[in-house]
Amino acid sequence: MQTEIVIISCPVCGATVDHAVRHNGFQAGGTSIGPSVIACPECGTWVGTNQSEWVEKSFLQRAWFVLQRLVWLIIGSVVVGGGMAIVTGTVAVESHWIDKSQQGTCVLTAFCAVSMLISAILVRNARREIRNSLERTRQSAVDHA
Repeated sequence: MQTEIVIISCPVCGATVDHAVRHNGFQAGGTSIGPSVIACPECGTWVGTNQSEWVEKSFLQRAWFVLQRLVWLIIGSVVVGGGMAIVTGTVAVESHWIDKSQQGTCVLTAFCAVSMLISAILVRNARREIRNSLERTRQSAVDHA
């Protein structure tokens, strides 16, 4: 996996304005949703961020945003949910909390529970990103009115 940190600097004074961490070209732990320009904290020059607000995104950009979240949901469910489910089932049998015949049900239940938790977290975060973007857009419209 290739990790790169992209520093966004002011073209006038060189101050660091923002940064993004990318894994194999995809922004990690962040989003493509945000203001398209931000003011440099040092000199006030407007600097492009390679982001855009939700209302500025095309249908395809919005679909890509949702698709990325679905892919992370599937990966997280399989890796984290599957791993936790196997460990839970094994520990439950080894600790004699359940007998061997119930291990499959225990594993499936743990997998579903972890997958639902991951789903809830990803949906909550995506909704927050979109809601914050819409609020920034609304506030900007009020400020310019």
